[in-house]
Amino acid sequence: MSKYNLAIILSIYNDEKYLVESLDSIRNSIVDTISTQVVIIDDGSTDSSYEIASAYCSEESWKIIKTKNSGLATALNIAISYCDAKYIVRMDSDDICILGRFEKLFGIMEANPDIDVLGSYVQVIGERSGLITHPLDDKKIKSKLVFEPSFVHPSVIIRSEILEDQSYNSSYSVAQDYRLWVDLAINNAKMANTDEVLLKYRVSNDNVTSKRRKDQILFAREARTILIQYYVPNLSDEEVEFFNYLCDGHQNGSQTSLLEKLEIIKKIFKGLVLSKDMDGIFITKMFIRKCIARTIQAL
Repeated sequence: MSKYNLAIILSIYNDEKYLVESLDSIRNSIVDTISTQVVIIDDGSTDSSYEIASAYCSEESWKIIKTKNSGLATALNIAISYCDAKYIVRMDSDDICILGRFEKLFGIMEANPDIDVLGSYVQVIGERSGLITHPLDDKKIKSKLVFEPSFVHPSVIIRSEILEDQSYNSSYSVAQDYRLWVDLAINNAKMANTDEVLLKYRVSNDNVTSKRRKDQILFAREARTILIQYYVPNLSDEEVEFFNYLCDGHQNGSQTSLLEKLEIIKKIFKGLVLSKDMDGIFITKMFIRKCIARTIQAL
């Protein structure tokens, strides 16, 4: 049996600007009725992040580990290895928990033992504003996942036992979350989102280099390709290339004609809607949305 009900994991790297606000929000959201562990990985910070976080780790339930810089996926896997909890909750070092977040996530998971991964709606803060929403039920989440991520990564709570055999892919410098959702979907994990807003999610353009944007596209395409080939086997490289273009709008190397493109859409659509994991109406809406987006892009 696990020592704690929840383990909050976060990786920090030169995050001194917002770290106090983030850690305060975690501390203020922890309640006595739910035993909670906090595991912080300092991924080789060169600013005061380690010192700031260390000041919060005077209690046994708060732990900080300093490592050499190895990237988010590796840092999160290290954090998971230190967890001794029934559920693992993600958090980013510049986001803010809304009061009651942990109670609500824990309550939903306890009331629904079939759910393996649960996310929430988030309020966007920082350089943008608004609300990020995703589908609520398993079939719609997996239907959207074929096209793009269907969770806000730092919003999720995960049943820890499913991460024993399937953790973050450390070869992914970005899009680690998308690859994890893909791997879990293939392994039949049950997924859900709640429509409650439980996190303030900071969006910033700091340090977003052209190389990082390019890597984001490439790694997301790799994850998407794994999932689409799982649901629709025997796709040619050209068909996969066109589907990736349909999804993200970036550099279509395919030289197919309009008629051939329609045949590819028909083939993939048919393969997806025949799967027991998919929601046919939602798949239809996603194809329509992506086709409209690419049409507008071409104007």
